[in-house]
Amino acid sequence: MSIGFVFSFLIRLWIKKESIFSGTQIFGKDPLNPFQVSLTSILPSLKKGIVGFLVLAGMFFLGIGEVKGQIAQRGTATTATSTNNTLTIARPTGLQVGDLMIATISQSNNEDDNLSNASLTGWILINGQQINPGTPDDRWWGTILYKVATAADVAAANFTFNVDGDSESNIGAIIAFSGVDTISPFEAIGTFTTGDDDDLTANSISNTSVNAGIVMLGIIEGNRTFSGWNVNTPGPGTLGLNELFDLGSTTSADIAIGGAWVIKNSTGNTGDGDSELSGNSNSYFGSILLA
Repeated sequence: MSIGFVFSFLIRLWIKKESIFSGTQIFGKDPLNPFQVSLTSILPSLKKGIVGFLVLAGMFFLGIGEVKGQIAQRGTATTATSTNNTLTIARPTGLQVGDLMIATISQSNNEDDNLSNASLTGWILINGQQINPGTPDDRWWGTILYKVATAADVAAANFTFNVDGDSESNIGAIIAFSGVDTISPFEAIGTFTTGDDDDLTANSISNTSVNAGIVMLGIIEGNRTFSGWNVNTPGPGTLGLNELFDLGSTTSADIAIGGAWVIKNSTGNTGDGDSELSGNSNSYFGSILLA
């Protein structure tokens, strides 16, 4: 759609309204060709603000100013560990206003103390819960948060999250993406899947747009590493994901977190997500798929 067409269409609508209410004839001399508009005769009667309205409307029809574009990872993931009541994670490299940030945080305790979600003002909880039954004494808790970056975030050197006072070991990572809708950044948020297995798995989701970013996040008991990330997409088959971070800790009850993502060039069901864990033993885990 051309900008000339948009502006011509909007002007004709305004002229029609003006003619009806004022009883004046402001079309050209040929009444059978109302598309011949004399701008000279129109300009004196334009009301204040009509030009601004036309510009904004034209921008809307042309798609100028849309905040959603091609999704891409911004910089690289940042990670951190701590053994106190806060966890400070550096700002993702290259962060810009409007980028989507996602934080994955895990806490552990080996003294049978209950834990709760990590938090930071302005960050919104996606999901969080204990990933194991709590027997005999060890506890592992996972939290997923997000925030659309502001100018203050871009200027900040890091982000300090509050964790549970009974946590003895904390690890976390922040990833950032550009080209995401700043009003509704997610098309789909999966259920927070928990289990006890030698592989990490996540329940499927369905993306509604082509070229959506698919993100899989995992939190596990034990200091194990992740590999072979994928979603088992129905039809096309396995779609591999690119690892974003892989971090573990042996402090208190061992913990690890990992994440991966990919651009999916079709809509619909992603299939279940999974990742291979190092070693051959089972681990309690929590995981989620996002689009």
